[in-house]
Amino acid sequence: MLRREFLLSETKIENGSDLYRVPQKVSELKAGGGGWLRTLRVNWLPPAGDLERYHLLLWNHSALVLNATLGKNVTEYLVRDVGLIPGRQYEVEVVVESGDLQSRASCTGRTVPAQVTSLTVASQGSTNSLFTNWTKALGDVDSYQVLLIHENVVIKNETVPSETNEYHFYPLKPGGLYSVVVTTVSGGISSRQTIAEGRTECPPVIFTVYEALLCSMG
Repeated sequence: MLRREFLLSETKIENGSDLYRVPQKVSELKAGGGGWLRTLRVNWLPPAGDLERYHLLLWNHSALVLNATLGKNVTEYLVRDVGLIPGRQYEVEVVVESGDLQSRASCTGRTVPAQVTSLTVASQGSTNSLFTNWTKALGDVDSYQVLLIHENVVIKNETVPSETNEYHFYPLKPGGLYSVVVTTVSGGISSRQTIAEGRTECPPVIFTVYEALLCSMG
């Protein structure tokens, strides 16, 4: 009996002849995007002892986004369809309720960043450079990672600020076929990749059949 009372609460409040036990907090509270855009998956381990229900609160800075009441057997909740912003960090609070008493635990979690769109790669007539641009990702963005790949080898790996939506690769092989991969990064979390291909121009004058073959092969 003493062991059970200890598990029920670390704090006891006595009011007249009644004894109130403050419920313990949940443990290992975590929140993350889980790979889905505009969602947060929240999970936790239940506290020892008795409880009646949970309240899950989601905050965007000081604005309350969600206040959900959950059954006492719930240990996971998927937050969706509440207008979450891609790449944004939210504060999650899980309240354990027993009678009129509560305990609280909190953590932060970030939604998955959105991809860039309309990625294009063009030589603009150049034999040794490529120009790439994209439409910026929606939501919160810290930076973009830009990769240039040739013959399955990453030959450039650049990080550009969130204000940027273009990049110039130089010098490159004439007639080379290249892939550009752009990834949105927010709070250390990466979006899905957006990929496009482009080829540099062959020289206007090719002196041998062998040179022409090499250029066409990229």
